[in-house]
Amino acid sequence: DHASLRWSADGTRLAFSGAFGGVDIYDTVQQQLVQRFDPPLVSPALSPDGSQVAMYDPEQRMVVVFNVEDGKERLGLAASPTLMGAAFSPDGLYLVYGSGGQVLVAEVSSGRTLALDPSVTAPVSAEMELCRAIWSPDGRALATAFARPYDGNGPGVIVLWKRLADGGFQS
Repeated sequence: DHASLRWSADGTRLAFSGAFGGVDIYDTVQQQLVQRFDPPLVSPALSPDGSQVAMYDPEQRMVVVFNVEDGKERLGLAASPTLMGAAFSPDGLYLVYGSGGQVLVAEVSSGRTLALDPSVTAPVSAEMELCRAIWSPDGRALATAFARPYDGNGPGVIVLWKRLADGGFQS
């Protein structure tokens, strides 16, 4: 996932990460570069309105959220070195990311993080890591995929999480 191209949900921004790291954010309306983030930052995820970008810093082993306009860091979250890439919720208030076999959901405004343990209800073994997470279009559910790292032939496990009224999740 080190070379990627990602849209913001509203289509106004595009994030590009090259094979050697670094991320460029483009304004698709003005057709110009808005911000450049130097390597080692990789795996960009744009907020729905394109105002924020979450990226993985492999040297610090953190997911870092930046304001796109001024390039300033807003939030840093410890993460796994085999990070699958973060994803903003459709309303932009939450960020899902991984650290090993854990699914972590952070409130972007405060950094408060909720850890979800998939092994409670699904056959996710200790060797498996989160390899992808996506929000449902309405933000009321998460789909998470787990697999053994670097095992392209091994079976994976998908866990669906329903968002509860109290802000928690149930698989």
